[in-house]
Amino acid sequence: MDMEAGVEHFGRGVETSIDSVLIVVEPPLESVNVGQKIHELASGIGIKDIWAVLNKVPTREIAARMEMELQERHIEVVGCIYFDADIFTSSMEGRIPVDGIAVREAKEVIDNIFSRAGMPTPG
Repeated sequence: MDMEAGVEHFGRGVETSIDSVLIVVEPPLESVNVGQKIHELASGIGIKDIWAVLNKVPTREIAARMEMELQERHIEVVGCIYFDADIFTSSMEGRIPVDGIAVREAKEVIDNIFSRAGMPTPG
């Protein structure tokens, strides 16, 4: 897995066209470290709205540990999407998931981001 892929866009000019960054952080510590690197790069070029979302988290205990680790690194967490096998099943079947815990959590994350950005939540 190429954990550094999210960092490669900085320095190519892509960051001049954005005003917010959402960092997707998964349970491995390497992902937290890459998230910190992305946060540093984004804040270093003046981006103010930088958030993290926890993804594919297996338990509440791990979510709490991840959130604490990110808070210690001054990275704001806007939500958590727990591991949901239906997402993988849907993908293997070529269908878009429309229900399930991960779908509901993703909608909550989107609403939270819109709220923090001062925008109306999508319908």
